[in-house]
Amino acid sequence: MAVFGFLEQYSDVAFLILRIALGFMMVVHGFPKLFGPARPQMRSGMAQLGIPQTLFDLVGLLEFLGGIFLIAGFLTRIVAILFALEMVGTIALYLSVLGKFTPPPEMLSQMVANSR
Repeated sequence: MAVFGFLEQYSDVAFLILRIALGFMMVVHGFPKLFGPARPQMRSGMAQLGIPQTLFDLVGLLEFLGGIFLIAGFLTRIVAILFALEMVGTIALYLSVLGKFTPPPEMLSQMVANSR
């Protein structure tokens, strides 16, 4: 038996808490992309990076509705896969466009400094 085997009885509650927390974070990040007052500025900023405005709107819709779906427990696997694909695209965008401004060793120290 594993050292923390007794925690298995709480796995359903843990997944519920994680699902609600992730869903809430995605709703909070998707809402301004769809309804926020800075939406035009965000759309033009993404257009300058080469991201079509339609894709920006789809990402906002995914984050907002997908977050609500996660909180409600509706289509969780499909939403999770879509979120994973979004994160892969975000990482690819960062490494191809935005990552050119920060050398990798300095990027790690910035990540550590920003986490506090």
